[in-house]
Amino acid sequence: MGIALSFPWGSQNSGSPEVYPHYQEFESSLSRTSSLNIATWSQVRADASQVCADASQVRADASQVCADASQVRADASQVRADASQVRADASQVCAMPLRCVRTGFNY
Repeated sequence: MGIALSFPWGSQNSGSPEVYPHYQEFESSLSRTSSLNIATWSQVRADASQVCADASQVRADASQVCADASQVRADASQVRADASQVRADASQVCAMPLRCVRTGFNY
């Protein structure tokens, strides 16, 4: 003897071969929903991977900017050192005794 079950689509007897007549429809709907969820989560994972790749690129770019800034500072230091040398050379030239003779300048 079977057990009588009541569903929104009507009563069924669990002893009958077709206890859940709408199961295939439900299973098909669930399968479509699962496929949609899997596709959605696959897209979410792909988007997250892209965000991580973009963040890595931003970090690499920032690192390059820092390296370039360091090079600019080093170049500026070299320019200052060269300017100091030019001033020192100019001071040395100015300190040299200079005699003006008829034929030109003598040191």
